[in-house]
Amino acid sequence: MLAAFVFSGCGQPDPKPIIAAVEASQKAAFEKGDLDAYMSMWAPEATLTHGRFETPDPKTDIVLDRAAIQATKRLRLRKQPDMNMAFVEPVLTFDGDDNATLRTTTVVSGENTEEQVAEVYRLKKTQAGWKIVSNRFWLLSHRFKLDITRFDKAHYQKADAAVDEAVKSGDGETVANALAGAMRFKELHALATSRTKEAPKQVRAWITRARAALMAGDAPDALASARKARALNPAVRLPSWADEAFEAEAKEKNSP
Repeated sequence: MLAAFVFSGCGQPDPKPIIAAVEASQKAAFEKGDLDAYMSMWAPEATLTHGRFETPDPKTDIVLDRAAIQATKRLRLRKQPDMNMAFVEPVLTFDGDDNATLRTTTVVSGENTEEQVAEVYRLKKTQAGWKIVSNRFWLLSHRFKLDITRFDKAHYQKADAAVDEAVKSGDGETVANALAGAMRFKELHALATSRTKEAPKQVRAWITRARAALMAGDAPDALASARKARALNPAVRLPSWADEAFEAEAKEKNSP
């Protein structure tokens, strides 16, 4: 955590441990793949929202409740010793004694890569300590080696225009790629679902649906779609998260 800025009134709790606890839970997820430590900070009614900007947009926002957060993270998380996650200049403000807002830029870096993400956490004080009630985040930039993509309005205007052009082409795969590039994951999932209904024996369609479902926060459909692809072709190469989930299921089933 770098240079925490805190705004609080007289008699309010020390904010530094609160910031540190939120950051530690996120580091546990990104660096260690520790789902239990990650979920320990989330209140029962918590929501996680992935948007394109801070302003809500029902068309592009992916909103998950606590159960969906846990289910999707269970598939995504894995120990990554070369990964580093840190809050940069977090700002905590209190609203009375039992509520607070944490704003931060989060930097996730690894070999040759770095992502910068803006985040807003809403926190509440409970008998078990401070818990996350909501977290909204949006991608600011992504770097691979020397190639940097900035996710600003111009980027999304170009991405949305690419979707429009793809739709005109009438090619489903081109549309799917354009929707993914525009982070319009709900539309991508709907498109992928319709394609599996039109071509239920096409393995590639089911794999696309599995990936799209996970992007849209639908872990059950992601697993079910991957399972369908494997049933159609036992030798098919699945996303690593699906292979790991199925291996874990097999070990649990065969354990005494």
